[in-house]
Amino acid sequence: MNPLFTTYPTPHCAIPFDKISVADMEEGVVKGIEEHDKEIDLITGNPETPTFENTIEAYEHSGMLLDRASSILFNLVSAETSDELDDVSEKVSPLLSDHGSKTIQNKALFQRIKAVYDHYHSDPQLLDSLSTEERTLLDDTYDEFVRDGAGLDGSSQKRLAKLRQELSLLELKFEQNHLKDLNAYTLHITDAGEVKGVPETVMAAAADEANDRHLDGWVFTLHAPCYTPFLTYCQNRELRRQMYMAYNTLCTHPNDSNNSQIALDIVNKSREMARILGFKNYAAYVLEERMAEKEENVYKLLRDLYDAYMPVARNEVKAVEQLAKEIEGEKFELMPWDFSFYSNKLKERKFNINSEMVRPYLELGKVKEGVFGLATTLYGITFSKSTDIPVYHKDIETYEVFDEDGSFLAILYCDFFPRPSKKSGAWMTSYKEQWTEADGTNSRPHVSVNTNFSKPTAEKPSLLTLGELETFLH
Repeated sequence: MNPLFTTYPTPHCAIPFDKISVADMEEGVVKGIEEHDKEIDLITGNPETPTFENTIEAYEHSGMLLDRASSILFNLVSAETSDELDDVSEKVSPLLSDHGSKTIQNKALFQRIKAVYDHYHSDPQLLDSLSTEERTLLDDTYDEFVRDGAGLDGSSQKRLAKLRQELSLLELKFEQNHLKDLNAYTLHITDAGEVKGVPETVMAAAADEANDRHLDGWVFTLHAPCYTPFLTYCQNRELRRQMYMAYNTLCTHPNDSNNSQIALDIVNKSREMARILGFKNYAAYVLEERMAEKEENVYKLLRDLYDAYMPVARNEVKAVEQLAKEIEGEKFELMPWDFSFYSNKLKERKFNINSEMVRPYLELGKVKEGVFGLATTLYGITFSKSTDIPVYHKDIETYEVFDEDGSFLAILYCDFFPRPSKKSGAWMTSYKEQWTEADGTNSRPHVSVNTNFSKPTAEKPSLLTLGELETFLH
């Protein structure tokens, strides 16, 4: 039986990654859509007057299987993808988009939601009878349907559904292309003298990378733990230029990973979607639910920041240029691939600070103790490492998190290191969110923190940079 269709026989019902196949995920999404449709039919077919319980709460608790299957699928597309997983994600994305549009455009469902919303908002005392959570759920559910076009005419809804389907595939393809192009570039060096200045930690990682590829020497990639220090320390200007240009022209070359037209299509389709929904542009649509609220506030913030930091920034750039000319000669022209290198030189000269000297103090194990300890100090929560919770890759660490009173709070997955199957950057996601069951059971969240930190080597543990420490805390 598909593991997604049963209660997981694991600690805290954690996802049995070792038992779930890509085919299981695809089947889970398809079956999840079918079940969600039936659950919605039960809501809309209820002959009773719409109430908070039989409409808002019922809708909130629907689609559990779909959420479970799709969250696993798309989280793994970001963290541990494969050709098979990419193919399935492309296959089910239009199905999910169509299902979402069909749900939003379900007139009977929206009428019931609107009836409950109008009922409570017509009477302040009645509205006050709801708890904060209930009122938030009521308003968010209604706003979700309105914002996504539940009240539009048929032709507008049809066009909106098509745009959403197209956007789901475009955005997925954009990410797939970026990862493929990022992994496609390597700089293979067999003479260490060519990369003089590159820190020992980076050289060791590059040696491991070469060994994994059955090559001699060192292999440098565009992943952050390699790329950033390479631009900062490598004395070979031509190699810095090659690495910089490779990274900053990702997905712009005439090959299958080119994202130029995809980016234009995403912009234009997002703009059209926003206008159908009654907004001036896509920014206005997005900002309505953000703290900034409107474009004017964003531009004001940018203008204020510009006025504050631009004079300082110009002086700092000038100082870097002056040092570069002092070292290389007056005819030297500072280029983008030079800035990290010479700004680091200036920092060393002015402040006697070298980021690499700090690394031995930022061993990942000690950093985890510090970050987790900070959480304990601030919130009273504690972390207990587990070896019984299944993972999707051998590098993943799992922790049981406990509240101040010792009660179970959550599962935390820590996915720290880069690999070819993982997208760049750092992000937090959840495989299961928190909710309260009908019987009062508190269903706890399963959360994942994903980063691309410096990997350990055969000789040394993972030694973080200050920037990576900041990312972890963030």
